[in-house]
Amino acid sequence: GEFVEGVHKKKLSKKETRTLALALKKLHKIPFRTKRSNLLKEIKNREIALKIKRFPKDYVLIHGDLNIKNILFSDKVMFIDWEYAGYHDRYFDLATVCEEFEMDEGYFLRVYGGRIYHDKLSLFRQIYTILHRQWFEKLQKGQLPFA
Repeated sequence: GEFVEGVHKKKLSKKETRTLALALKKLHKIPFRTKRSNLLKEIKNREIALKIKRFPKDYVLIHGDLNIKNILFSDKVMFIDWEYAGYHDRYFDLATVCEEFEMDEGYFLRVYGGRIYHDKLSLFRQIYTILHRQWFEKLQKGQLPFA
């Protein structure tokens, strides 16, 4: 692997938020077609799943794990650890970034651009919160392969 330099952030300045939004937009525009991944299969909340189905699907190449440790800031933004990358709904990455940086999504989404369904984003933020909690529970129980 290649070593990349950069720093992890917990909170973002307006400039860093803009840089991150543009980097994510660029990622989501990469042409990519394959069988879609099923990030949501572990979600047992049928109510959320049914609500999401009301919105148009918006599948793109997503990173799938944009926690703060997988985003490096230098003069640009770099995404690392691509283990969960796949073809899925862009809202998963958007929700992850909004939750991880505890951001008011307004500015970030304006820079990212395009038609955004805020109710759908809210549902994906709930999904991310559930998945995040499940991951930590498995980690604490030693149920993850690297734990």
